[in-house]
Amino acid sequence: MSRCALSRAVLIVISALAPAASTLASSSAAVTTPSAHVQQAAGVELTPGQSLEEALLVLRRAGLRVVSTSGAVLPSMRIGAVETDQELERILQQILAPHGLIAEPGAGGTWIVRPNAEGASGALVGEVRSRHSSRPLASAGVELVAGLGSGEADAGRALRALTNAGGRFRFEALPAGDYELRISARGFADQRLEVRVDTGSATRVQIALQPQPYVAEEIAVRPGERSLLQEDPAAPMALGREEIEALPHLAGDLFRALDLLPGVTSGDLSARPRIHGGREDEVQVLLDGQELYETYHLQDFDGGISMVPASLLESAHLRTGAFGAERGDRMSGVLDLRTRQPTTLESRLSLSLLTAEASSGGGFRRGADRFDGAWFGSARLGSIELANRLFGREDPGFWDAFGKLDLGIGGAQQLRARVLQAGDRLDFRETVGEESKGIDTRYDTGYAWATHQAVVGASLLVETTLSSSDIERDRRGFEDEDEQAFEVSDARQVSVLGLRQEWTWQASGAHTLGFGAELRELDAEFDYRNTSERDLLFTSTEIDPVSPTERLGVELEGSHGGVWISDRFAIGRRWFFELGLRADRHRLVELEDLASATTGEERSAYDDELLSPRFSVAWGIDERSVLRASWGVYHQSQRPYELQVENGESRLARAERAEHAVLGYERVFARATGARIAALRAELYSRVVARPRPRFENLFEPFNVFREVEGDRVLLRPERSRAHGLELSARGGTGRRGAWLASYSLARSEDRIGAPLRRWVPREVDQTHTLAVGWSLRPAPRWTLHLAGRYHSGWPTTPVRGIVGADAGGSGPSEIGRSRGGAAIGRAEAGGEGEDPGEPTLVALGPLRSDRLPEYLRLDLRLARRFEVRVGELFVFLDVQNLLDRRNVSGSDYAIEDGMLERGDETWPGILPSLGVSWTF
Repeated sequence: MSRCALSRAVLIVISALAPAASTLASSSAAVTTPSAHVQQAAGVELTPGQSLEEALLVLRRAGLRVVSTSGAVLPSMRIGAVETDQELERILQQILAPHGLIAEPGAGGTWIVRPNAEGASGALVGEVRSRHSSRPLASAGVELVAGLGSGEADAGRALRALTNAGGRFRFEALPAGDYELRISARGFADQRLEVRVDTGSATRVQIALQPQPYVAEEIAVRPGERSLLQEDPAAPMALGREEIEALPHLAGDLFRALDLLPGVTSGDLSARPRIHGGREDEVQVLLDGQELYETYHLQDFDGGISMVPASLLESAHLRTGAFGAERGDRMSGVLDLRTRQPTTLESRLSLSLLTAEASSGGGFRRGADRFDGAWFGSARLGSIELANRLFGREDPGFWDAFGKLDLGIGGAQQLRARVLQAGDRLDFRETVGEESKGIDTRYDTGYAWATHQAVVGASLLVETTLSSSDIERDRRGFEDEDEQAFEVSDARQVSVLGLRQEWTWQASGAHTLGFGAELRELDAEFDYRNTSERDLLFTSTEIDPVSPTERLGVELEGSHGGVWISDRFAIGRRWFFELGLRADRHRLVELEDLASATTGEERSAYDDELLSPRFSVAWGIDERSVLRASWGVYHQSQRPYELQVENGESRLARAERAEHAVLGYERVFARATGARIAALRAELYSRVVARPRPRFENLFEPFNVFREVEGDRVLLRPERSRAHGLELSARGGTGRRGAWLASYSLARSEDRIGAPLRRWVPREVDQTHTLAVGWSLRPAPRWTLHLAGRYHSGWPTTPVRGIVGADAGGSGPSEIGRSRGGAAIGRAEAGGEGEDPGEPTLVALGPLRSDRLPEYLRLDLRLARRFEVRVGELFVFLDVQNLLDRRNVSGSDYAIEDGMLERGDETWPGILPSLGVSWTF
C-alpha cells in the first residue's frame, strides 16, 4: 500500500468515527470560586473526622478571613477527606459543601459562610479502578438506584452511565437522599455500596473493583500471562512496583529483571529477553499500545539497556505464549508496557554511575472535581563510568526522551499523544605500535503516535492509533592487527507508517466481542561494505560457514495488513472461553539493487496470506484456583529492516509458522504467614515451528561488535524447531517484613537440522534446568534488602577437533593444544608450511552443539533506603551484580600460538557495584 493510500484510509476512519462518538458525562464544574484574593494552601493540615469549626479555625490561621452567619456551623458537623494541595478558597468550599453550606465573598476579602438556600439537588462523582493495579477502568457499567430517602416519586428510579477513559463518572441534579450504587466491569466482581447525596454538594466516591479469582482483570483465560509493576499482586509471578524497585537490576531497567521469570533467558550484557529458547526478535515490545521495532541502547554491545526506564512505567505484562488474536507477526511473546498516568504534579531527579534522569508529570483539572487529562515527560543521559567496567575502553554514550499528553474531550472521548526519541554514539580508536583498531557508530530512533479513544453508545469502545517510526543506523569500524584485519561500513534507514483500530463491544457483563484491523507500510534502505581477512575459519560437513559480504546495497518496500476478531464469553459461573481468528497479508517488493545495474525496477516480490486460529478456556475450580488451556497458530514474517545484509542475505524469508499449546494451573492460598506459600503456578507448554527461518550465529563468542567478520560465524538451516517444558513458580512470606519468590523450569529447545546432519540439535540458549530465587527483607521501616539468585545449566557448545591437515599423516585434524584460562586473545598465524599466509587456518569442528559450557550461577544484591526530606523524598540504593564475583563462562576463544591451537574461556563480567540516588518532589 502506498503512503497516499494509507493517508486516505486514515481520513476515512477518522471521518467515520467522529459523528459516532457521543458525550456521556457533563463538563460543568461543581464549585466556582472568585479569581480575586486567591491564596495557596501552604502548611494546611486537615484531618478526616475533624469538626468543621476546628477546620475553619485552621483556615483562619493560614490567612483566610472567614466568618459565618448565626447558627450556620454546628458542633456536630465533621469534615471528610480533603485535598489540601489547592487554593484555600477551594478547600473552604470543599469542606462546606457536604453540610449544605457555601461561602460567598464579602467586603475586604472576607468569606461569609451561610446555608445554600438555592441548592435543591446534589451530585455524585466517582472513579473506578482495579484493586490490584490501581489502573482506571474504562467502560465500566455504573447504575445508580434511588432509595426511599430520595423521595417517593424517585424511589427505585435507576440512572445508568459508563466510565470514561479515566475511569470516572458523574450524575448531576440528584434529589437529596440515599442511593444504591452498582458497579460492574468485565473480569471483575460486581460491587454495590450505599451512598448519600446532600443538597448543594457533590458526593465523591472511589471504587476499587476486585479481579475475579479465576478471571483476573480481563477474563484472562490464557495461561502464560505474568504481570509486573502491579501495586497489590495476587498472581504468583505478578511483581509489585515496590518489588521491581527493590530487585537488583542494572541502570533501573525493568528488562534486566525479566530473566527472573520462568521461560525467559538473557545474557549478562544484554537486556533482550529470549522466551523458551527463541530468537531475540520473536518478542513484541509494546509501549502504550505502540510496537517498538528497536527497543535497546548499546546495540554494539548486544543491546545492554532498554530505551524504556522502569521509572517511566505504571504497569507491565509479559505473555510468554498463547496470546490473543489482537497481536500478530511475532511468535514467542508480548511485553506490554504502560506508562505512568499522574494526576498531581510530581517530579523526579535521579543519578547513578550509569545514567542521569529527570522526569515530571501532572494532571489537568476542570473545576475542583473534574480530571480532564495528564502530561508526563522524562529524559535520560547515559554516563560511562560503569560502562567502562562492562565494555572495556570503548566509551559508549546514549540518551532517550519520552513525552506524553492525554486530553479528555467531553466525558466519552480521549486523545492521547506520545513521542519517544533515542540515540547512541560510540567513537573509539586505539593504536599500539603497528596495530590499530577503531569503532564509529551512530544510532537514532524515533517514534510518534496518537490515539483517539471513544465510548460510543452504552457498550462500545473504539480506539484508533496512527503512528510513525524512523530508525537510522551508521556502523563503521576497522581493525589492522596480525591476527585479523577488516573494515566495515554499514548504513541503514528504516521508516514505518502504521494505522490501527480496535473495537470492543461489551454485549453483557460476561460476553465481550473484539475486532480490529491494522495496516503497516515499511521502507528499508541498506548500504553495506566489508573487506576482511580471517585468521581462523571453522569448517564442518554439518553446517555452512558464512563468507563475509563485500558489497550489498538494496532498497525494500513492504506492507502488512491484518484483521482479527475475538469472542470472550462465560458459560455459567466457572467456565470462560475465548475464540480468536486472525488473518494477515505480507507483501514485499525490492525496488532497487544498489550493487547491480538493476535500478528502479521491481526485481523480486512475495505475497504471503496467513490465517491464525486461536482458542483458550479457563475453568474456575473454586474461588482460589483455576485451570487454563490454550492452543493457537502464530506467524512471524521477516520484515524488510530485518534483512541481514552483513551476512550476505539479499532475499527475505517467508513467514514462519508456530503452533502453541499451553496448560496451566494456578492457586492462591490464604495470606501467608511465616514461610508459607501464598500462591502457586504450574505450566506445561509446547511450541512447534513448522518452517523456521535460516539464521546466522556465532558458535563460540556470544558477544562481539562485528560478529560477521569472525571465523565462527555459521548459517543454520533448520527444517523444524520445537520447545517444550514444565514451569513451576511460587511466592510467599517470611513474616511481616519479608517475602520470597521462586521459579523452576525443566525445558528443551532444539532444531531439526537437515541433510547431512538429520538430527535434533539444542538451540543456542537451551537450558535444561533453570532456577531463580528472590528474597526481600525490610529490616527497618525505610530499609529494603533484596537478594536475587539465578542458576541454569550450561549453554550448548560445539567441540573443536583441531587444525585441518596438521596431524601426523597430514590428512586429518590435529589435537587441540593446552587450554588457557581467562579471556585473552592469542595470536593467529598461517596454517601449515607452504600455505598462503593470506588464507585463514582451517579448524575442524566436532558434532554441532554436542557439548555444554559449565553451569551458570549468579547472586545479586540491592540495599535501599528512603529518606523523608523537607521537600519530597530521597531514595538511595546500592546495587551489586554478581556479588560472589563468579566468572561464569559465556563461550570460548580459539587462537594459534606457537603453531598450536589453543582455547581460552570467554566469561561474563565479574562483580559490578553501582550506587544511585533519586529525589521525588
